[in-house]
Amino acid sequence: MTAAETTAPIIDADGHLVEMPDLFRDHTDAAHAHLALGFGPDALGWDCVTFGGEPIMQCQLTIPGDRSTQGAFMEQRRAGQPAPFSVFDRMPEPYWNPAARRDHLAEWGVDATILFPNWALTWEYLLRHEPEALQVNMAAWNRWVVTVQAEGRGRLFPVGHVNLEDVDWAVGQIRALAAGGVRLVKIPHGLAAGRRLSHPDFERFWSAMEELDLAAVFHIGATYNRMMDDAWTENDPSPAASLLSFPTMAADMQLVLADLILNGVLHRHPGLRVGVMELMVDWLPMFLGRIDRAPRAHESFGGRRLYDCPEDPSEYFRRQVRVGTFAGEDPAGHLAQVGPVLMFGGDFPHSEGEPSLDAYRAKAGPIDAEHTDAFYGGNASFLLNLG
Repeated sequence: MTAAETTAPIIDADGHLVEMPDLFRDHTDAAHAHLALGFGPDALGWDCVTFGGEPIMQCQLTIPGDRSTQGAFMEQRRAGQPAPFSVFDRMPEPYWNPAARRDHLAEWGVDATILFPNWALTWEYLLRHEPEALQVNMAAWNRWVVTVQAEGRGRLFPVGHVNLEDVDWAVGQIRALAAGGVRLVKIPHGLAAGRRLSHPDFERFWSAMEELDLAAVFHIGATYNRMMDDAWTENDPSPAASLLSFPTMAADMQLVLADLILNGVLHRHPGLRVGVMELMVDWLPMFLGRIDRAPRAHESFGGRRLYDCPEDPSEYFRRQVRVGTFAGEDPAGHLAQVGPVLMFGGDFPHSEGEPSLDAYRAKAGPIDAEHTDAFYGGNASFLLNLG
């Protein structure tokens, strides 16, 4: 069997749905309308996400597989040049319209796709000092994705978006999402309310996730609680893709995964499934080796174990965690090292993504027959619990 001969449905584990100008306003109640994100041109005509009427981030029109224009447009704005066009006037319909995206899947080459937000990969960080606004706009997205789930007709799987600063609020959000058919929930990868994600205060959140059969997913982005202190990037105008984030990719994600595994969250909640998207995979072989050695090393220095997992930590990872990978990361080579825990992510319509499944396969190269079905859909299906 070659990579082109998959026998299971092909599911892209990492797509994006662009939030259009009226989304947050239309899905926020009147009492909180002043906290809803908006969109509008700045003084030079560049489309921006706005908060309180002020631009907070530049909007860009991305072209899958083409990184040449994104940074250039940002530099033109910094140089004081006027916008050459409106991003939203030229936004292709499959980028933002659920029905159009559903119909575009066949052209792209897949049966279904998981859909993350777009601008939220940066605005979450930009609202880090506005906790109420964070929840208001996450809730607006969550109301929207229930509609997307319905319009997807079993082919679009949008993710909800919560943080754990207020556990009652988070549990209420995921219950509403589950009632609307949503199967995945994006969680910022960092401390919540100053506490580790395995803290006992969050146990009822993880219990609710397991009870509701929801998968927790983490995605690259400038989260409000990012591990890297702002002082490290005060000279960098790219909060969503800072220079220092590239050589330290997934350091924060490794900390979160180690916490959830070594402090027993996955052991206590064997039905909890976890997805990790766009955070590379070259760290995985070393991480899986180190996480198995960690309890013994810690016990030798500290005299006791913090949490006694009956299985090797890596077994919880292999059973409950799946990781997305770009085509250019040598998926076959990493599959040989870590086993069938990887899944493909086309990242459409982002510039670092691929314009089609054929383009992904051409760049990724052949995947061993024993891993093909899991890589091109089976592991995404596992996260979604499609059976």
